[in-house]
Amino acid sequence: MAQDNPVSRRRIIRGLAVGGAASIAGCTGGGNGSGGDGSGNGSSNQDNSSGNGSSSQGNSSGNSSSGQGVEFTAWSFGPNFPVMQEAAKAWTEDVPHSVQPNEIDGGVKPWTSALQVQSGLPGYGLIQYPAYRSAATNGGLENLNDIIYPNMDQLIDSAISATHVGGNFFAFPHSINPVTLIYNKSMFEDAGLPGNPQDVMDQIQVYDDLIQAGEQMKSELDANLLVHGASNIRPPNALFTQLNGGFYNKEGEFQFDQEPNLKAMEICKSLQPYGANLDLFGNTIWKEFKNENIASFLVPGWYINFIQEDLGDMSGQFRMIQLPATTEGGPRGATAGGAPETIPIAKDSSVKEAARQFGEYRTFTKESYNRKLSSYIFPANTVDNAEVLNQEVEFFGGQTIFSMIQKTLEVSPPQDSAPSQEIDLMYQEAYRKIMAEDAPIQKTMTNTNKQMLEALDDSEKSRMTVEEVRNQA
Repeated sequence: MAQDNPVSRRRIIRGLAVGGAASIAGCTGGGNGSGGDGSGNGSSNQDNSSGNGSSSQGNSSGNSSSGQGVEFTAWSFGPNFPVMQEAAKAWTEDVPHSVQPNEIDGGVKPWTSALQVQSGLPGYGLIQYPAYRSAATNGGLENLNDIIYPNMDQLIDSAISATHVGGNFFAFPHSINPVTLIYNKSMFEDAGLPGNPQDVMDQIQVYDDLIQAGEQMKSELDANLLVHGASNIRPPNALFTQLNGGFYNKEGEFQFDQEPNLKAMEICKSLQPYGANLDLFGNTIWKEFKNENIASFLVPGWYINFIQEDLGDMSGQFRMIQLPATTEGGPRGATAGGAPETIPIAKDSSVKEAARQFGEYRTFTKESYNRKLSSYIFPANTVDNAEVLNQEVEFFGGQTIFSMIQKTLEVSPPQDSAPSQEIDLMYQEAYRKIMAEDAPIQKTMTNTNKQMLEALDDSEKSRMTVEEVRNQA
């Protein structure tokens, strides 16, 4: 457990000030100006109350020195919030503490605002990865090595790569987003493609097969195969992971213009003629799916919540398959985004101790795992004999999608995440230029890599690999 040392406000501000109010896309899934996150769209209206310490969102009090419980707030957002409420209610039935969940905006503003002034912070909370990495690097978050390392065998590789910062863990790996292909079964069949998930996977084994399916969808139905274009950062996120690329190369050195990333952009360009460039949070996308002008989504798992909500009258028409591989026999899985839960170091020690217990319950118990998964919040760990894995989901025609998602997580290479929001925004802009302006891939990626290196501190130019972290444990 880290000591309660004073936090340098100047360091926190330096790390968080760049683009603090902008939405996140590169690794967490916003990318559309919606204030989005890796687990929801951040529709709450409470983001302006976290920085002044005057609302209940920032209050944590109590004294456990005599065995009494403490009370603390816990921030969450999007589809995660109801699950947080359920967890808080269940946990407090067995402990003397009290947790007050508060829903905040899903962007980075609530955390960046509160961390900058060191006021109005919760005792515990869900945080966006770029805000998390900046705060962890600059000393604002509690060190959780003593809890995470003993439970390392539960964590999937992407959870480790996403939350490990500078040799330490400053967050509980709450969720990780498996990326799958969700398709309209009847449209696939009308285009002459298989409808059964296993048959689709057998036919669409690599991305070249997916491109061919796009050609068939265009020629037979005059429809787009998927949502894809400059407004949707999810496909390159997935491809970076599948190709073992990202922001850091296999040696752990920062290199945005590495060969796997160039290949990912080439695949994205090849798919572009068969994609509808739509905002995933706009109204148009749902009309297009209802009118059967688009056949599939290539999206992280958290987006299933929105598909079910907005396309509820199409229940039973959709199915899910694992991603194509980038090469024959390659991994048919990827993760992109998710969000960790963390504890501000500035809180009272009794609050932090209670929050640590809550975080361990939230992350490593079977009860919590089942609660998350049944709500389409995909845990960043695995547990034995999870009850919901073989659950038949009516919306997907009775398909057991959770077991398929589990397979996706098991084969997915480690996920990479941007070291800061500034770097994430540079990535988004490079992708936009390549997709919307036909900018040359090699030149754009190389120029962006130079800009990123100039913006990075020396400490951010390398990162431990997952294998090194596991060996360290």
